[in-house]
Amino acid sequence: MFVVKRPRWSLDWYYWEFWHHEGRRARHGASMSGPNYAWWHGLYDVAKNFYLHFIPEAEKVAGRKLAKEILGEHVYSREEHRWYKEGMTKEQLEKNPEILQETLRSIIGREREPRGGA
Repeated sequence: MFVVKRPRWSLDWYYWEFWHHEGRRARHGASMSGPNYAWWHGLYDVAKNFYLHFIPEAEKVAGRKLAKEILGEHVYSREEHRWYKEGMTKEQLEKNPEILQETLRSIIGREREPRGGA
């Protein structure tokens, strides 16, 4: 029986996606004053794929111990990535009330819209 396995994406492919595909959309969206492309079709995808795909792949390739050392030095030591490992403080959430509200909604569930009618 012939079995075809789906190839794993490599780290360099993810990096290419960040820079060329998603990053290009973000840069061009920003330069053309297109906030939807700058954010949702650009930086959102960069962040989503970085945290959900690139980091786990780096851990698989490098092994847990080396990945912890490398990511700790080059990623988690930076302020903009610290929330991923440590979470957000109460003060950070209070500075960003929209994030707090969305987090609370996701935890306790959204209130249901009242139904129309009699």
